[in-house]
Amino acid sequence: MRAARRRWSAWTIVLGVPIAGCGVQELPQSALNPAGPVAQSQDQLWDLVFWIAVVVFVIVQALILIAVFRFRDKGGDEIPKQVAGNTRLELLWTIIPALILVGIAVPTVRTIFELAEDPGEEALDVRVVGKQYWWAFEYLGDEGQGVITANELHIPTDRPVALNMQSLSATQPDPGFDQEPQVGQPVSNGVIHSFWVPRLAGKQDVVPGHTRPLTIQADEPGTYPGQCAEFCGLSHARMRFEVIAHEPDEFEAW
Repeated sequence: MRAARRRWSAWTIVLGVPIAGCGVQELPQSALNPAGPVAQSQDQLWDLVFWIAVVVFVIVQALILIAVFRFRDKGGDEIPKQVAGNTRLELLWTIIPALILVGIAVPTVRTIFELAEDPGEEALDVRVVGKQYWWAFEYLGDEGQGVITANELHIPTDRPVALNMQSLSATQPDPGFDQEPQVGQPVSNGVIHSFWVPRLAGKQDVVPGHTRPLTIQADEPGTYPGQCAEFCGLSHARMRFEVIAHEPDEFEAW
């Protein structure tokens, strides 16, 4: 009876864990439910790499099972056929992985360069400052009028938003949006943060002494939760923020 219970408990865990990961459409911070072109490009790359990995996994596991059952020790003293030094086999299991890596590298590099392109003059310029433990958003240019918000980034829909991100401590002098923080300052004057809005874009580390760019865009109005994804101190878990996307007219009114 106890053995049966243990088996049922084991199966519950084995089946329950993957089932619990289903239903991503309702999760507010699911990177698998992209809400903008940047996140969609990254999601398409993920889909491609995932299915390549699945095919490789199935083939490798099938070969392992064939080797285990077909070539297992049958109790005799016969030495299995040796394949070391077989030029054809060595070429085969060198070329195939190389082709797989090329198949992953080409779309990966292409996506990286596409996402690194300048979003153009139509983009809304926002300066992001990561501090312990909150985010400051400064709207630049005549349109932004120097508006600064804390932990709320308001953006228009269907328009790229160019973020220029820096990390400063609470006491560190702010060099302004047109200058980078001084490189080599003590660690206490700034730590590494990671800006992440899962449904709009992937993670971007924000490093003291450097300005890091990131482009985001939302297709539909709504609230998109984000957070710091790099441990930055004792209150790291509280370093959350929201990206609030408005229709263009509503954004102008805001």
